[in-house]
Amino acid sequence: MFDKDFIHISSSGENDLPVPTLQFYKELVNSCCRHKTFFTYYKMSHAWITAVVMVVALGGGCEGFSIRPELAGLLKAEEIHKQFELLEILLGKLVNGSNCRNRTQNAAEETTEIEPEGEGTTMAPESEEEVEDEKEKNKDYEKLHQNHTMLLPPNADCNVTKTGITDEEKDFILELHNDLRSYVAYGNESQGDPGPQPPAANMHQLVWNEELAEVAQAWASQCPSGHDEEKKRRLLSRKYHTGQNINYYWGTDDNGSDWEKAIKNWYNEVMDVDAKIAAAFIPHNTKKIGHYTQLIWGNTKEIGCGIVYYATERKGFYFPYSITYVCNYGPSGNFINMPFYEHGPAATKCPGKVSTEYSALCA
Repeated sequence: MFDKDFIHISSSGENDLPVPTLQFYKELVNSCCRHKTFFTYYKMSHAWITAVVMVVALGGGCEGFSIRPELAGLLKAEEIHKQFELLEILLGKLVNGSNCRNRTQNAAEETTEIEPEGEGTTMAPESEEEVEDEKEKNKDYEKLHQNHTMLLPPNADCNVTKTGITDEEKDFILELHNDLRSYVAYGNESQGDPGPQPPAANMHQLVWNEELAEVAQAWASQCPSGHDEEKKRRLLSRKYHTGQNINYYWGTDDNGSDWEKAIKNWYNEVMDVDAKIAAAFIPHNTKKIGHYTQLIWGNTKEIGCGIVYYATERKGFYFPYSITYVCNYGPSGNFINMPFYEHGPAATKCPGKVSTEYSALCA
């Protein structure tokens, strides 16, 4: 293993993966430079590791990084040493790369950059009062569940490059959710298996809940492969059950977040929803529909979301620009044998007032 601010490699001894091209390694190193970190790469044979080192040595290296002496332990095979005259870097020679520049985020963005130890700015220490408040808050979450999601530290094996959403993203998430809910509430959704979907008489406008967002972010920061348990994501400020939608993206291009695609991926499950079950929800035997039904569940009133950017390896391929999107909803939907919402003309059975922003939704 290498220090996390250089190369973090876990080798399983397997060598069943295709040998990447030199260009692949150059792109790998360049992407690492942009984030000032090297990402975990699994199932790498000695030859693969050496190829990465070779690219770094030949000019693709990151400024401020050095090849650690520990590398000699991984590259101890005599035939590897004979193939590449890289003994200098094995001794810890600094490798500079003029092609590397630090990436910084606009200070106005609500994001967190993960930087190597000893680099970047130093965060102001928390006050004693803030520390005590955090301890008390954690005790309260522990009362909800001893393994509550808010008690989990960020996943150290996750190779995170950035977390958190901006105010602009938050506004977009709310707007798109409410636009889609309005579309369904008006009875405009013709898709289904079969459709069309019935109009909703009591569908609420969603508003942002910051605690929902904090819990969603805590789970996103785990780089999860699935949902956390409902009882582990409950809130201190609310007594309702909490629903959750997750979307994954694994990519080789740095295109940034795409909340529109993530949310529409959830919504597009409508094509497999039998309109008849809108009166009494049951899961589909073979298709995923629960993301859609949670998104348009009539009694859900609040939402909060989180996001994590990270690098990962899947089935022998490396994805330096991966994103996991998490949205938590309350009160939750998807109760078996319960209606998605009350059927009828839009906003005709609101328990209170009609929204002033969305005429098809309840305030």
